[in-house]
Amino acid sequence: MCLMDAALISATRTAAVSALAIRTLAPRPVRTLGLVGAGRQAQAHLELLLRSEPELVSVRVHDVRPRTAEEFAAGFADYGIPVTAVADPRAAVEGADAVVTATTATADDGYLAPDWLSPDAVVAHVSLDDLLPETVLAAACLVVDDWDLISADPRRLFGRMIRAGRLTAPDADPAAPPGPAASSTGHSQARRADEKGKTMTRTATRPSSTVAKSEASRR
Repeated sequence: MCLMDAALISATRTAAVSALAIRTLAPRPVRTLGLVGAGRQAQAHLELLLRSEPELVSVRVHDVRPRTAEEFAAGFADYGIPVTAVADPRAAVEGADAVVTATTATADDGYLAPDWLSPDAVVAHVSLDDLLPETVLAAACLVVDDWDLISADPRRLFGRMIRAGRLTAPDADPAAPPGPAASSTGHSQARRADEKGKTMTRTATRPSSTVAKSEASRR
């Protein structure tokens, strides 16, 4: 029998998929990282990204509890790169090559605006509701591994945008007017209902699967 810490496994699994997305999609090299949230998920992400992104030289972290962010930064003091607690989320993500949101944000809590992000930033949207809809629409593309999962969730941002006709399915006819999303499974590229865009990623976890996530994007 093997007993393992489920919280550790979940956090590591999530961080591994985000790290793969950042390695694949982010501009090279990744030198700056912005973290929003300073809990267990953020810790797992930073521990892994410090190994997978060897040219990382600066990390900024924000949490709604300033002391938590400060303690988080202090916990990485011996890792060889500066980890700085900042006062607001914009200060954490602005100008960063890669961004990870790992918060407790829920519907209607979105705050991350498109002009906060550098044109080539990749965002691992772990906590699912941090982005504003206009930030999603500013992405060049979105890649999900389970379109059914994303489109079936009426509470989370992507599901709400699909129901509003603002995102369309990977196999939608580009000439057709925006409408309700069709289903598609497997690694798929979702089409925005509008065709404007800059760079972004997005991540969503399926609890029943080790690697079920939505990833995203770059132009």
